[in-house]
Amino acid sequence: MNFDETDLLEITENIWSSLFGLPIELAPDTSSDGHETWVTACVQISGSWEGAVIVQCEGSLARRSAALMFDSTPETIASDEVNDAMGELVNMVGGNFKSLIAGTCGLSLPAVVEGRDYSVKVPGSHPIKRVAFASDGGVLTVTVLERVEGGGRTTHPPHSHAPRAASR
Repeated sequence: MNFDETDLLEITENIWSSLFGLPIELAPDTSSDGHETWVTACVQISGSWEGAVIVQCEGSLARRSAALMFDSTPETIASDEVNDAMGELVNMVGGNFKSLIAGTCGLSLPAVVEGRDYSVKVPGSHPIKRVAFASDGGVLTVTVLERVEGGGRTTHPPHSHAPRAASR
């Protein structure tokens, strides 16, 4: 699969601003000490191309964004609503990314995890693009993974900026 970082930037900018009404911009992909809570949402793509799209967001930014989406406040927003907002975000980013793929592909239901010091594994894949963004004082990343012929394992270790893709 050949796509440009600009595609991922435009998709994420358009969806982020339409869902949450917040500006977003490219940011350096930096490391974290692992003490911040993160929300990670993932959808898998299968068909003529196989892979996954992962959106990882600092917990505080995920709460503020979900509060905007559900017309609430960060202090009173329920965890289920935060997970719903991040699931919808990854579903829309993944669906728009899927539209760049030639052929027919399906999109899985989103999976969402929240916490500290965790890893996310998408076995049999490797990262082909990762872009970091800043919005409303927080950071989020979008990673595209591609299925590896014959398997393999991809891990997102918790000691990086957010759970990050690393091939094994």
